This record gives sequence, structure tokens and C-alpha cells, in this order.
Amino acid sequence: MTILYFIVGLGLLIFIHELGHFLVAKFSGIRVERFSLGFGPHVGFKVGETEYCLSLLPLGGYVKMSGQEDFEEGEIVPLDDPRAFSSKSLWTRMKVVLAGPGMNLILPFVLMPIVFMIGRQEPKYLSQPPQVLGVQAESSAAKAGVEKGDLILAVNGKAASSWDQVMREISKPAGTEVRLQLQRGDKTLEKSAKLEALEGGMGGYLGLEPVFFVDLEPLIGAFTPDSPAHAAGMKTGDKVVAINGTAIADWNAMAEQVNQSKGKETRFTVERAGEKVELK
Repeated sequence: MTILYFIVGLGLLIFIHELGHFLVAKFSGIRVERFSLGFGPHVGFKVGETEYCLSLLPLGGYVKMSGQEDFEEGEIVPLDDPRAFSSKSLWTRMKVVLAGPGMNLILPFVLMPIVFMIGRQEPKYLSQPPQVLGVQAESSAAKAGVEKGDLILAVNGKAASSWDQVMREISKPAGTEVRLQLQRGDKTLEKSAKLEALEGGMGGYLGLEPVFFVDLEPLIGAFTPDSPAHAAGMKTGDKVVAINGTAIADWNAMAEQVNQSKGKETRFTVERAGEKVELK
């Protein structure tokens, strides 16, 4: 599938590039004899004076114009042909040559708003109230006194009604201090903690577990260097499929099993490169 995406992406870049040459040449009155995507054996059709081709190898493309310096051997181009590329002014020829790279520069600005309009799929828990499912042992949050069931009201003085808002505030470099306002029962508490460094992670780590990690695949993205998971041999990219023989379907199930196993020997079954590996 990755190869297919690469071929489609490359084909799009080539098409846009050659389309730039083609459109400016046509607009400038230059005779375009062939518009081709790819090289090698091809299929095509002719409309007017231009042949449109799709070739077997999608590794390039070209626009063949009358009067180019690289015309085929034996081809005769009248010197006074007003529609030949060579008969056009230097400025016109420059526009035709630069139109291809110019189209490639414009493409990202065209695609960006389309991508934003289509949107992207986000985990369900991000839109849910920021209630804490659990707190990782020895994490900054645990040391600060955050407990399971706490509802986060604000982070760094900014109100937080969803996990998305919480994540935005705590997605900062390791060492950054984070101030949390929590609701625990009928009490409002203030806690402060510093983000820890993550192995394999770009930002800091607080140690909070959202209560709505349902349907989120239990893939290991990063962990602290001195964590039990690291000591057991767990690696970034591992998928946890079982803990102590109990099947794990999502992050919620994994967090619950880990909490139940505190202080006990824990056996992890992970999927790594298509194979199951036992860790403890």
C-alpha cells in the first residue's frame, strides 16, 4: 500500500508539473505535439494537434512542443513557423520553462485548505470531559497528588472542558511546570507538577490516563527511560495484546490491568513485527 501511495503521489507531482508547461505553451500559441505522463510503452489518443499519452513507467513525463532543441532526428521545423517554441521571445520561452516548477510550488497551497476542509479523524476521548482514569506510578502527576477519578477543571489557569484542551496545554517540553485545578468529590484542589522526559517522544510526560481511551489501539508510542516497561524490554511500536493472560482490546483495558497488577509481577504479551513476544 505504501508503494501505491508513493506512485500516486509521484504521478500527481509529475502531472501538475507537466500541466504547467502545457497550459502556458498553449496560452502562448505554441504548438504542443504531445503531452505524456511516464515513459516506455504507452496508450493514448489525439485531440486536435496534440496527442495525450499515458506510459507504462510513471517515473517522469514530458511536453513535446514544435521547435524545441531536442526534436527528433529527421524532424523538419520551418524556421519561420510562428507557432514553434524556438520562434517565441525569450520571455515567453522562460514562462513556459518555469511554469512546471511554479505549479509544483503552488500545489501545497491548493491542497492545504482542501485537507483542512475534509478534516481528520481524532480519537473519541479527545472530545470527552477530562476525567482521570488512572495515574502512572512514580510519574509527576502521582507525585503531585493527582488521583484516579479527579476531574481536571483548568490547566495553567485556562479552563478545560475536554481532553483535547488538556493535551494542548501539557504538550510542552520536558521540565515545564504544569498547574492543575482539579475537582475531587465536592472539593476543588490545586496541584503542580513538572513534565518528565519521554524516550522516543517529542514533548514532556505527566502520567495522566484519560478515562475515554476506549477504541484506542494499545500501541506503545513512548515511555520514560526508567519505567518498568523499558526495563522489561518493551519497545516503541509494540502493540499490547495481553496482560497476565487477559486479552487487551484498547487503552482502557490495558490501563485497568496495569493498575490491578501494581506491586505484582506483570506479564505482557506484545505484537512486534508480526510476531508475539512475552515480556515481564
